[in-house]
Amino acid sequence: MRRTAFKGAAVAAAATAMLGLGLVQSADAAPASAQGCAGYARWSHSEVQVDNCPGDGAASWAWLTTQKYGTNYKAEAWFALADGSQKVLGVEPGKAVSVEYGQDIRQVQICEFYTTLIGWPSIPLHQCSNWYNV
Repeated sequence: MRRTAFKGAAVAAAATAMLGLGLVQSADAAPASAQGCAGYARWSHSEVQVDNCPGDGAASWAWLTTQKYGTNYKAEAWFALADGSQKVLGVEPGKAVSVEYGQDIRQVQICEFYTTLIGWPSIPLHQCSNWYNV
């Protein structure tokens, strides 16, 4: 087999494998970020992704995760929706959750909570980001 033919076959095989694993999207579905529908916010140990054009009939989709940083560490995301209402989504340490809403998400604030075991009684500590436009 000639070197260029082998190289082309290897590229095709790699692309097929990545598509099968979900690492790339098919060409007929533009990613939400290309459509101007996606938002992303990262703060401290937590991350939020928002898609206001999920393509499944819902008006918006959001995903929240926090890194495992001790057994008492969790996060919440506060979402400001298009009608001015607010929703909250919580996640346990090292986990991820998602939710769909009936309207677009305009802003997000991320809060992290940690219960310290130093001293008695245990003291819940929390810190929150500013509001991010998504």
